[in-house]
This record gives sequence, C-alpha cells and structure tokens, in this order.
Amino acid sequence: NTTAQLDFVINGLAKDLGFAEFSRGRSGHLQDKIDDYIAHLDKEFDFVMLTDYFDESLVLLKNMMNWDYKDIFYIKRFTSAVPGRLSAPLTTPTTELILKINVVDVQIYDHFYGKYLAKVAAFGKERLRDETATFRQ
Repeated sequence: NTTAQLDFVINGLAKDLGFAEFSRGRSGHLQDKIDDYIAHLDKEFDFVMLTDYFDESLVLLKNMMNWDYKDIFYIKRFTSAVPGRLSAPLTTPTTELILKINVVDVQIYDHFYGKYLAKVAAFGKERLRDETATFRQ
C-alpha cells in the first residue's frame, strides 16, 4: 500500500514522538502546533542525542552523567551503509521536496541541533574533538 509506505516515511520522527496525538484537537495553524510541540519536547527531554553526531553526543552524555568511557562503549551493528559503495547524491528538487513534506521533522531536528551546538560550545569544541578521538580509540 503506497499510502502506508508514505505514511511511514513522512515525518517519521514526529510520528514516533506523538505529534499527531499532541496536536489532535488543538486549534491554530500547523506552524503554531509545531512550535507548541517543540516547546513540549524541549520540556520533556533534558538531552537529545543526534545520530549524525552519535559519538560526540555520547561523550557529552558521559560528562553530564560523570561516567567513564566504559559506560558509553558500544558495538556498531546493523549499519545500513554498504562498505565501499557510495550513495548517489540527491538532486536539489528532491532535497527540497523531502524537506517540504517532512516539515515537522525538519523543525524538530533543527531545534535540537541548535541545542546540541550550544552544548558543544559550552563544553568546548576542541575538548569535545579530543575526547571523542580518545573514545573512538
């Protein structure tokens, strides 16, 4: 079923985090609902790890929790990338379409990416780079 497949792809993060339930019955424009939802998520989550910066996020979490490197050790499994094979780059129109139809996910990500950057700045970029390099060894 194509509709079910698209439903899985479009705003999957927002769907998993309950945006539909949160916004159901609320009046206002979509952007107002998105803004309210992001504010809600911001109150619910003290720290959000970004998969794009997974190791760096783990290092920040380690320091927030006063843990050791052994506490954040993990083994990569089930990665989706095939070694040695490059993905074809997306065209600009395709990228724009993806961003447009995933408007809620994009805004959630942008918000928490901004918070991540603030945490990196407070922690120190060089310190994070050094600790992440140590962690990866």
